[in-house]
Amino acid sequence: MRVNGQPERWLVAARLSRVAKRDRDRGDALITGIQTQDTNSTDWAQQEGHVIVHVTHDRNVSGTVAPWERPELGPWLTDPVKVVQYDGIVAYDVSRLSREYFDLAWLRKWAEENHKKLHVIKERLHWPDSRDGTLWEVAAERAYEERQDMIERTTRELTALEEAGRLTNRPPFGYTSAGEKYDHYLAPTDDGRKYVPLIYQHCIEGWSLNTIAKWLNSEGVKRTAGKGWAASRLAGIIKNPVYKGRRCKREIIPPDEVEERDGKIIRYRYGAAWIEAPRFQYGKTIHRCEPLVDSVTWKRANEALSTREKRGYSDPENRAMLATALFCASCDDSPMYRVRTRGRQQRRYFYYRCTGRGNLRQSCGNMVRLELVDAAVNEIMASTFDLPA
Repeated sequence: MRVNGQPERWLVAARLSRVAKRDRDRGDALITGIQTQDTNSTDWAQQEGHVIVHVTHDRNVSGTVAPWERPELGPWLTDPVKVVQYDGIVAYDVSRLSREYFDLAWLRKWAEENHKKLHVIKERLHWPDSRDGTLWEVAAERAYEERQDMIERTTRELTALEEAGRLTNRPPFGYTSAGEKYDHYLAPTDDGRKYVPLIYQHCIEGWSLNTIAKWLNSEGVKRTAGKGWAASRLAGIIKNPVYKGRRCKREIIPPDEVEERDGKIIRYRYGAAWIEAPRFQYGKTIHRCEPLVDSVTWKRANEALSTREKRGYSDPENRAMLATALFCASCDDSPMYRVRTRGRQQRRYFYYRCTGRGNLRQSCGNMVRLELVDAAVNEIMASTFDLPA
C-alpha cells in the first residue's frame, strides 16, 4: 500500500519480438504472447492488492532495444508527466524488459533515482531488495544467453534455406511470398507486373525519381511497407537485381572508419561522409524468381540512373541568372546553384552554393549572396558590352 493507504499503481511492460501476420490480422486478443503477459501481470496485481494503470504493448520490438527507446514503454520512463502516474513496473519475465545486461542495470538505477519498484513474475525478482542485485545479474545473463542461442539457431536455419535457394526475407515491392513453410518463393503481384516495367521505362525516358514517385502516389500504388513513395525507395528498386529474376545477398561495404558508443556502432565513414547506416552492395544470387523486366531494360535503367545529372527539380521559368554558369573557385570548379536560407525575423536570403562533383559529392560549403553576384555580373556586362557603336 502507498503512504496514503491507497493501492499501489503499477505499469505493465509487455513486449513481443515478432508478431506473425495471421495473428496481427486477427487482433491483439489472439496474440498469445501479449495476451499471456497482460493476463499474468493483471492476476499478480489483483493478488497483491495493486492496480494496473496502463499496459505497454511493444509489438515487433527486439529484446536488444533499450527500454527507454521502446515506442510504448519509452515515454513512460522519460516523460515526467507519465512517470508520476505509477509506483512500479511489472513484467512477466526479465526478457520482456530487455535481453541486454547493461539495460537491466540501467533500469535498476533509474528505479532507485525515481523511487520506483520493479517486479518480474516468472523469476520472482523485485527491486529494491535486501540483496546486492546478484539474482538480477544472473537473470540478465540468462536472458542474454537465450538471445545468443536464438540468433545462432536462426542464422543456421536461414543459411540452410539460402543455400537451398529458398526465400528467407520479406518480399520486395512487386512480389509476394508463395509456397509452403520452409519452401517459400517470390511470385509477382498484379501491381508488380503493371508498375515495375513502367518504373524502369520512365527512368530510361529521363523522368526524375521525384517525378516517378509523384506519379506512383497519384496512381494510388501502395508500397510493401511505409507510406507514400520517395526518390530513395525508387533508386533501390531500380538497382535491385531481383527485378531481372535474381535475388542477391546484400553485403555490407567495409567502411573507412566507424564510431562506437557503448560497444555499438552508431556511425560509418565512407570517404569524407559520415552516415548512420552502412552501405550495401549486391553479392551472390541466393534465389531465382520470375523477372518483371528483362536484363537489357534493367541495365539501361541503371545506366540512365547513374549517368544523369545529380540535381533536384529545376523550374526553367524561375532559374537563377547564373545557374550552370557559375563555378566554385575553392572546390575544383564545382557548379554553384541557388539555395534559400532564413535569417532573423524570418527574412529569406538567396545564395549561390557550391554543390561539389560526382555521385557522392561533398560540398566545400562556399556560399555567396545571389543578389550581389548578379549585380556584379550585370555591371560587368553593361560596362563591357553596352557601348555606343
